[in-house]
Amino acid sequence: MFLYLFCFVQKCHIVDQVNRLTASEIIEVFEPLEEGLDIIESKRYVSCMTIQLSINNEGIDENNIGYQPPLTNVELQDYESTTSNTVN
Repeated sequence: MFLYLFCFVQKCHIVDQVNRLTASEIIEVFEPLEEGLDIIESKRYVSCMTIQLSINNEGIDENNIGYQPPLTNVELQDYESTTSNTVN
């Protein structure tokens, strides 16, 4: 899915993009099967990355720190010229 999305973004230089990084706390509670044992809580943090794409700039906050405007034609040509010279 990510590879398809990356190819779409690279080929369609009309896409606005907003990247967000967040973290969520997950608390797991383990209850014992036998009586007399303590309940165990385990806390951990999970990092998340959200990528919001928009073709018509609808719902996109251009003042957001993760905002990336669409590539200009010059930037797209520069990108294509540098990637066409690399060997996979």
